[in-house]
Formats: sequence, structure tokens, C-alpha cells
Amino acid sequence: SPPAVPLRWIIAYGLTAGVGQFGFLFYAIEQGMPAGLASVVLQSQAIFTLLFANLFLRENWFISQLLGLIIASSGLIVIGCSRVDPALYKTLGETHMIGFTLTLCGAAFWGLSNILVRSAWKQANTHGKQFNMFRFIIWSSLVPPIPFLLLSLGLEGSETIIDSLQNFNILSFGSIAYLAFGATLLGFGIWSSLISRYPAGYIAPFS
Repeated sequence: SPPAVPLRWIIAYGLTAGVGQFGFLFYAIEQGMPAGLASVVLQSQAIFTLLFANLFLRENWFISQLLGLIIASSGLIVIGCSRVDPALYKTLGETHMIGFTLTLCGAAFWGLSNILVRSAWKQANTHGKQFNMFRFIIWSSLVPPIPFLLLSLGLEGSETIIDSLQNFNILSFGSIAYLAFGATLLGFGIWSSLISRYPAGYIAPFS
């Protein structure tokens, strides 16, 4: 059965955590963003989460959190500019900045999804309903497939999709299994349970 929250929360979380975060992240990697660097830049979700928590949930910052934001932001600037050598800009810098920017967009959607799941949990508690996080994650996972299919058709074309299906192998299966059960159900299930129950400033930096 669906979780005890309005459908709009399920759809919104599916679009932000699923389509927004992973869509931008995977497209950034496809555009040349190194996977290792992408995993570091994606952690800027902590910055976005703190900003969104203050904006939408009125959660205040502590001095230590503000200092952390400044240090983390400075680090992102260094990462973003480190490989943009003027002599190589035409061959490397432009691709790098596109991937960097797309990864930041993915991090922003992750931060927004943190606020959505926290708001959904609060609403359920306010109405005395039991909020089952894993049920929420499972139902929200029904949202991304159609938007992803449309994006794939628009960005890659039907031939790429057909080729991917024809060449489906054990590596493809392993990737899907990891994303579905490891990253989404287990990883985001535990993560979202924590982010919903505690102030964003306490949990977001632990990613």
C-alpha cells in the first residue's frame, strides 16, 4: 500500500532524488566528468541542503556550520577551476566545466529531495500517521522511469536504447541491481530516515 503521505510528496521526491539527482549526475559523467571527481563534487549536497533547510524549513545555522559552508564552497571553487588551463580550455576545460556544472545541479536536486522527505515526514507526524520510509522510497521509485525514458529518447535516440537492450549483459544487470537495492533502497532508505528525523545541518555533512 502507498505510504501515509499525499501523492504530491511521492512524485516530488521521485523527480528530485531520482530524475534530478541521478539524471544530472549520469549525464555529467557521459559528458566527460571523471567518476571519482563527480563523487566528490556531488557531496556539495550538504551545502544545498543547509541552504534549502534555512530557506524552506527556517532551520538556523550554527557558526561551525557556516564556517564549514565557506570552507566547502572554497574547495568546490578550487576543484572547478583546477583543470581549466587556458592553453587546454578548448580541448578540456569546456568539457570539464560542463560536467562540473551538471554535477552541481545533481547535488542541488539531492539537497532539495532532502528537504522534501523531511517535510513529508513532518506532515505525516503532524496528522498522527506512521511514516514508513522504505515504503516511501519504493513508491517514489515508480516516478523516474517514464521521465528517464523520454530524456533518453530526446538525448540519445531510439537506436541507442535498442542497442543497450540488445547488448544487455551481467555488468548491466549488476549496475541496475546495485542502483536499485544498494544505492536506492538501502542507501537512500537509511539516509532519508536520518534526514527526516534530525535537523539537516546535523546529517547532511555526513554524506
